[in-house]
This record gives sequence, structure tokens and C-alpha cells, in this order.
Amino acid sequence: MVEYKKSYIISGAAMITQKFLEDNIDAHAKIESLSMKKLLSPAMNSRYGFWQLNLLDKTYLLASPSNQYTIKSLARDFEEIELKTSQQVILYTDTLSPYSKRRLIAERIPFLLFDKQFFLPMLALNIRAGSEAALTQRDILTPAAQVVFLCLLYAEAQTTAQQELQERLGLSAISISRAVKELQTFGLVSVHTGGKTNRKREISVLEQMEFYRRGIKYFGRAVKQTIYCEGEPDKNLLLSGLSALSRRTMINPPKQEYYALYSRARNSINLSQISKAEYLDYQDAFCIDLLSYDPAHLALDGMVDPVTMILTLHERDERIDAELNNYMKGFAWYTD
Repeated sequence: MVEYKKSYIISGAAMITQKFLEDNIDAHAKIESLSMKKLLSPAMNSRYGFWQLNLLDKTYLLASPSNQYTIKSLARDFEEIELKTSQQVILYTDTLSPYSKRRLIAERIPFLLFDKQFFLPMLALNIRAGSEAALTQRDILTPAAQVVFLCLLYAEAQTTAQQELQERLGLSAISISRAVKELQTFGLVSVHTGGKTNRKREISVLEQMEFYRRGIKYFGRAVKQTIYCEGEPDKNLLLSGLSALSRRTMINPPKQEYYALYSRARNSINLSQISKAEYLDYQDAFCIDLLSYDPAHLALDGMVDPVTMILTLHERDERIDAELNNYMKGFAWYTD
């Protein structure tokens, strides 16, 4: 861990915050001011004041903005600070507007409001002053964390560089970072730095079978909406569900094909949508599951990946389950 030059002079605000944390979460919580001049640029040091927080036997950085900021610039700065220090950064400020709180929570950016409230997703805590209990951690992964989970699951190595995830999935560095932190919250991955400059962020997963077994419990629903269409399917659509399973096994294909599409790409292709009743009658109809994440990054031979295939099965019976389990046994991590 990076060593910092510490100052043990705690300001009045920090003392109040420390007492608040002692009363609400950890009797041994401690806050100490830090000098970050040797680690961070003069510009970064001019934008923030820094503190070290010791909480529940872990160490975090508190960053207190000196000037006005946007959530976007804050996320970008925190990403840079975390890369250079290998420590989680928490926004430390006196007050936030309701809108800013919602934005920070949506982006999973931790914050601590002196003696009023804090949001610490890495600890699954969101407590207001005077409350007696913490909110439990969310029980499903966000879409970005879903696709990062799948990418890590299919990776040949147990350790994957964060930059590799970013390039593979086409997501921003901030989105990848937040998704990885979310997986950390669930105890599915660990993060460390490496490379020649010790700045390369690397993500290590649990043993594959345990990673899948535990992660799939938190995965949640992949399908946001199912729509029905007629005509010629767009070439960008991926076979899913029973259609994909029939291509991978000996099971007969369905009468009407099943496809999957990223929900945000719905308006990027021309579709002739019909009702479900019409779908059941039309010969040239097909079904599309609109997914919370983009399946294209994990597609195989025009089909969705195996886990997405399972999550888009609209029907299950003994015959389907037998063929499915027989196929999935080819993956060392699979447990039915």
C-alpha cells in the first residue's frame, strides 16, 4: 500500500465526522489529514483537500472539493486518484443537493456528508444520522456489472486487466471501474495494481465454479422486455433462448425463432412489430428479447453467449433441461 506523509492534526469538521462514524458504524473509526503533493499533480491538489479514513480495518481516501464540480468531472478525477494511489476515494463534503445525491448513488460514487449521511456501496452502507440500521446491499447486479461478470466468467485466465475489459466491452473506464467495484461489493473479485509502472489495474476472480455459483445468484433478470415482429430478421439480431440451444445441441428448433438485442439498440434497426396474438398466428414472425446489457460483445457464431442463452429460455421441460445440462457440462464452471 502507498505510504503517505500524515498530519495528526484533525480539524473540527473531521472530529465531528469521526464521532459520527464511531456512533454509526465503527467505534474505532479514525480520520487523519494527508499531504498528497508527492503523489498527485498540483492541479489535483488544488481541486481537493485529502484525508485518510480508517474504517472497519480498511483504509480509504476522503477527497473534499475546493471548488465547484460536476459529477462527470468528479468521477474522472476519482478514477485518476484511485489509479495512482490504489485506494478507494470517497467524496467528503458538507452538503449535497437531492439531485446530486441521486446522481452519485446512480454512478455508485461513495460520499460522506460530515455528520449527516454517507453512501458507501463498497461496504453496502447507506445511513442517515439518527437511523438505527443500515440498508442491505442491492441484491442484483447493474447492467454494466452483468456484462463485466460474463466477460470475466468466459476469460481463460483468472486475472484480467481492466483495460482489456474496457476494450472488449466498449465501455468507458469509469463504467468499468464502477462495475468492478460492484463485483467487489459482492465478494466476487479482488483488484490489485501491477505492470512496469505499478498502475495497471488487474481483476482477479474467485475459483471459476464458485465465481459462477455465487455471481449468478446476484445476476438478476437479463430480459427487460419481449417484443414480437414479422418479416425478415435484421442481420444484427443474435439467436437466443431455444433457437440458440437448438444450434448447439440435437434438440429441435422452435417453430418461430428467438432473438436477443440490447434494449438501447432498439431504435437502430427497422422492426415491424406485431402483437403477441398475431405472433402466434403468423408464419414469418419472430420474438426478440430486449436485454439490459449488450450481448453483441460476447456473441458466438451469431448466437448469444451460453449464460444469456439460459436466461432467455422462454420454456423449460425435461427434454430441454437434459439437452441444456449436457451442453453446459462442457464448461468447467457450470453448476445447474
